[in-house]
Amino acid sequence: MRPHPTRSRSRRATHGRAALVVTLCTAVALLAGCGSSGHHGSPTTDTGASSGGRPAYCTQLDALKTSLHDLTKINVLKEGTNAVKSGVDKVKANATALATGLKGQFSSQTAALKNSLHSLANTVGELGQSPSAATVSKLGVQISAVSTAAGNLVSSASPKCS
Repeated sequence: MRPHPTRSRSRRATHGRAALVVTLCTAVALLAGCGSSGHHGSPTTDTGASSGGRPAYCTQLDALKTSLHDLTKINVLKEGTNAVKSGVDKVKANATALATGLKGQFSSQTAALKNSLHSLANTVGELGQSPSAATVSKLGVQISAVSTAAGNLVSSASPKCS
């Protein structure tokens, strides 16, 4: 007896979303190396020196770390794929603001982050309401790439923010 087609699609959709949750949780572990400043601000385009001797880009760096952390906390089963899309958009906006604030510093790390975010955004665009296992798998690889690229940038830029 063949399984009912609607139930089969429903199981695949649930499996795909569960796999996406696991993927996002794995990215949390990868981002743990980025450090945490406790600052949960929004992106800023201020590129001047900030008070206290910290470079102005430190605020943007904190915003990027926060948005990456928030992205990995999305519960796709409860919030849906649109929440992932929104989270990726926020990370992209914060990465763009940071790149502007860095004024060309750490250009290779910034370029790597932009490239990995571009690939991730393309895959997120493929998610739809019932992501396939292949798309979820590709998404996991790309979230890891974004996490690695962001970690490299944070590791390079953070010492100046201490």
